[in-house]
Amino acid sequence: MNFQDRENWVIQSITRWIPRINAYDVPSDRQVAVHWQADGPPMSEATLYEALSRIKTLALIPERRTCNYGHSHLGLIEYGGEVILFTAPGWQKVSAESREIFTTLWTIKEAMVIYYPQMQGWSNSCPSDTAHLKVEYYSTIWLLAMEHALAQFVPADKSYWVDQEIPFQIRNISTQTFPDCRAPASAQATPRPSPTPCYSAPN
Repeated sequence: MNFQDRENWVIQSITRWIPRINAYDVPSDRQVAVHWQADGPPMSEATLYEALSRIKTLALIPERRTCNYGHSHLGLIEYGGEVILFTAPGWQKVSAESREIFTTLWTIKEAMVIYYPQMQGWSNSCPSDTAHLKVEYYSTIWLLAMEHALAQFVPADKSYWVDQEIPFQIRNISTQTFPDCRAPASAQATPRPSPTPCYSAPN
């Protein structure tokens, strides 16, 4: 783990919030549900913990790179610096608990990016454009389900979750054109930022 001396914070955030997940339902929004990957592991507590067990490395980087989740068999999860450390001004408007929850949610999403391709027998999460979309849809639906499950614990930040972040991810899954699959950042001479945002930062 490489988090610029914030390793304990990340571990504490994940271990505090994951046990509070009280629902594993596919979001009912039709725009979301139509993308559920029924040929993969079911949405359940067992799937979640199995996916988390596949993570080998967590790393903080200045910014998330395009298709950083390629070669998912390595078990690598990379977080953009402003996502975890919340140095962007908007993040100062939400509570520390919501920041912990968001960190937990994104960890779950990326764990699914590792686990789903492995269950399909792929060597990485980007064997083709179509397969890459399947991975993105699957993991984003998990993200949405977990947002619904955990956001309720911080009523003070309801406007961020209900009015901003959750609608943002629903728009993502129904309209976004995901970036082309490329080699992982470590194999690129000049890392390139993602052409599409990964989350809705507080305004």
